[in-house]
Amino acid sequence: MAWFVPLLVLIGIGLVAWGSLRARRTLLAWLLRLRFARARRLEREAGELLERKGYRILQHKLRRTAWVEVDGWQESFELEADYLVRGPTGRVFVGEVKTGRRAPSVRYAPTRRQLLEYGHYFAEAEGLLLVDMERRSVREVRFPSLEERT
Repeated sequence: MAWFVPLLVLIGIGLVAWGSLRARRTLLAWLLRLRFARARRLEREAGELLERKGYRILQHKLRRTAWVEVDGWQESFELEADYLVRGPTGRVFVGEVKTGRRAPSVRYAPTRRQLLEYGHYFAEAEGLLLVDMERRSVREVRFPSLEERT
């Protein structure tokens, strides 16, 4: 009978730990859903921001199959830019919408690499726009070519 109390204590600890994990997972899933819902809403608002700034939306969710060559073999992948727009001067841009603290900055490596990739694969665009929905700003981003750096 002496083993019964420690067993109940261990079962109780196990149930509390299990419940805590379930609650944490539920909370994290809920926070993630809120974050994605906010990002989707702000992406829709980005179209309105672009239009207010004088850009005409040509296409929303511009998709492209791209590829790279690795050891002589083609590896394909999908790209999806947020907007293709015509600017006030007539130039065509790919616009990428970003939200949050870090993502709207070109100092954030994933954003910078994504824009560089879009500049390479969306040849119909003459430029790139970074749409920062935290600051409600639209910034043109350029990557100097190798010739310009020498």
